[in-house]
Amino acid sequence: MDVEAKTAVITGAGQEVGRRMAIALAERGANVGLLDRDAEHLTETAAACRWAGVRVAVALGDSGDARSRDAGLATIERHLGPVDILVDCDRALVAGRRGVHLTCNRHTGAGQGDTRTVVTIAPGTKRGAAISADDVVEAAIWLIDRPSHLWIDGIDLQSRPSTMTGAA
Repeated sequence: MDVEAKTAVITGAGQEVGRRMAIALAERGANVGLLDRDAEHLTETAAACRWAGVRVAVALGDSGDARSRDAGLATIERHLGPVDILVDCDRALVAGRRGVHLTCNRHTGAGQGDTRTVVTIAPGTKRGAAISADDVVEAAIWLIDRPSHLWIDGIDLQSRPSTMTGAA
């Protein structure tokens, strides 16, 4: 999926993986909506994304609380329009953790052309070499086009992108 001119919402956008994910999508031309509980970090992420020349909307909220998340998404949609990509980084790993589980699904709504790609990044349960936040973001960007599940267990994704495989 070409993300240019698409609208992406990133939860946990003030934290390490969420911040890097938001910046990576903005650099690829996506307008970004940012949701996080930490106003200071959220503001820093928004400033970094604006440097890419895209539209940015910010909502303070907790993606783990349904009312807070829904209110934040509504605020973002009022500013940016319908959401094409939702990346849930709220439970994402921090650098140095071992293993990560990424999932990507397409959800089709009632309206014609109402399809949303949802990527979830969560700590994995596998043991292995520590992986970096940059590797996780690279894998998540790769996964947006490939609805599936992906386990990353200490591989160098930047030098070996062809090793990434998803299992439906």
